[in-house]
Amino acid sequence: MKSGPRAPLFLRRVIGPLLLTAAVAGAVLLVRGLRMSPLKDASHDWGEFAIGVAVLVLIVRIVNYLVFDVAFRLRRRTEAPSLLRELVALLVFSVGFALLLRSLLAVRLTAVLATSALITAVIGLALQDTLGNLFAGMALHLEKTLQVGDVVRVSGTVGFVEALSWRAVRIRTLLDSIVLLPNGAAAREKLEVYPRSAAPMASTIRIGLEYSLPPARAISVLKTTAASVAGVARVPPPRVFVTDFADFAIQYELRFWLEDYSWFLPVESAIRERLWYAFKREGITVPFPIATRYQYVKEWKEAEPPAPPDILDRVDLLRPLSAADREALRGRLVHTLFAAGEPVVEQGALADSLYVVDSGELAVLVDDGDGARVEVGTLSAGDAFGEMALLTGEPRTATVQARTEASLYRIDKDALAPLLKDRPQLAVEISRLIEGRRQKTQAALASTPRSTVAEDPGSLLSRIARYFGLEGLS
Repeated sequence: MKSGPRAPLFLRRVIGPLLLTAAVAGAVLLVRGLRMSPLKDASHDWGEFAIGVAVLVLIVRIVNYLVFDVAFRLRRRTEAPSLLRELVALLVFSVGFALLLRSLLAVRLTAVLATSALITAVIGLALQDTLGNLFAGMALHLEKTLQVGDVVRVSGTVGFVEALSWRAVRIRTLLDSIVLLPNGAAAREKLEVYPRSAAPMASTIRIGLEYSLPPARAISVLKTTAASVAGVARVPPPRVFVTDFADFAIQYELRFWLEDYSWFLPVESAIRERLWYAFKREGITVPFPIATRYQYVKEWKEAEPPAPPDILDRVDLLRPLSAADREALRGRLVHTLFAAGEPVVEQGALADSLYVVDSGELAVLVDDGDGARVEVGTLSAGDAFGEMALLTGEPRTATVQARTEASLYRIDKDALAPLLKDRPQLAVEISRLIEGRRQKTQAALASTPRSTVAEDPGSLLSRIARYFGLEGLS
């Protein structure tokens, strides 16, 4: 059944007081006409007072309409809070009622208040909580702490603000129940407010992942999954923090921003659901408390992942080695992981190792002499660096820094030394290979205008021989 057209707002506001005024005036005139009871004595006209109170109610309703339904709506472009309406109406009615008492009944309010101090004190004590709620509600409104439609969390309860009255805040919870929070309690307790008209609000999910999972990979999966869920704001993008190394897992905090905080529960549920599928695809495990027994062995260390079979084939320096030599050397490789932005080697540092890049991207930086670093190249999977440090122990000539998470294999002097001592001829072949590359580089530099070629003090072979203690080589 369709309802008919509604009456204008102004008429709906004043129709009740108009009918009340007409009814009171009619009753007073009827009583006076029938002379049923005296409505007027020497100093009091009770009939006029009754009509005045009815007219006062009408005036309060008209003022309320003009101030809040017209002026306030035009200025703020929104509906006025009910608490403000009630307070202004109470103030206007109190002032008008006092004037009526003074003018029509000749009542001196100061004398009444002075002679009723005890009654006032009793009433004040009885209304202590009520007055506290009233003033707390005024403070909440004046500070604009709450607005209708905001999401609030108080004492574990989350819901929407439906109304603000002089006594309490009306909250509709996510279970569709109603909670009345007294204004005094709202002013005293910790009240979290999430304005619906404000910028995106943050929410967090904490999760623990296995220790064997590199943090860079975990962070990437968490960010990508959260960003794909509807309701998560694009700006700012999701962020992930490593918060703790706990007993059974690395603890991560996924922080994301919601376009509408009132949807935090379904959005968080969707993120957790998608994370389960993402972890399943990526082979990531969410660990649970377990007890693992290890038998202690002196100098025990965690088993490292086996190096790829062709890892040494990528290093030109090691081409003179036989297949058996490479297999022996591969068994002594040291696997290392570096986070994005972490330096692998520093320029000028003494070292005795060579690195082979298995995955990731690295930047090669050189000091410019003024304290700044200039990027002169990049390294990626299959590249190697640090061959002169491995063969001669010379200081690093550049800084290598990981741009992304980088997986590297390190060849130390102690790993190469047994091969060179068993077959010193390998040192000769390696030095010839490096000298051949150096001559090509020098030839290219010589053809460049104003280029200079630095002389290498002593042969490379003699330096390798001295460094590894190889006798009979020159």
